[in-house]
Amino acid sequence: MVTKFFYQGSRTGTFIYQGLLISALCLAIILQMEGVGVSWLAIILALAVIALALCQFIRYQADVSDGMLKLYKLLPSNTMELPLAGLKVAVIGRHTLQLTGSPYGTIEIMTWGHADKIADTISILEGK
Repeated sequence: MVTKFFYQGSRTGTFIYQGLLISALCLAIILQMEGVGVSWLAIILALAVIALALCQFIRYQADVSDGMLKLYKLLPSNTMELPLAGLKVAVIGRHTLQLTGSPYGTIEIMTWGHADKIADTISILEGK
């Protein structure tokens, strides 16, 4: 059984990332407003930022299967595989999960769905 869900990084990391995206879009708007005509540099910058944001949104998925929790990032080489055997899942708030006992240390992720349902699914698949 494979369970997939979308997630974001920790709250602080997500705020920083979104702030950088907004700053880059503002830079594209400023470049366009300062130019006399159509600024191709501003259009390319805005399209690149929007494409990066969409790729990040689509690519940040997790799946739970075969005793592993896989957290996919933007680049395939950054995929984190966490064994469910020693993983402790704590629900913080409505959309935040804290994963402790992983080889990467404590990981905090935000989910688009309800965190308690995802934590229950991970616990069931872990065999608790």
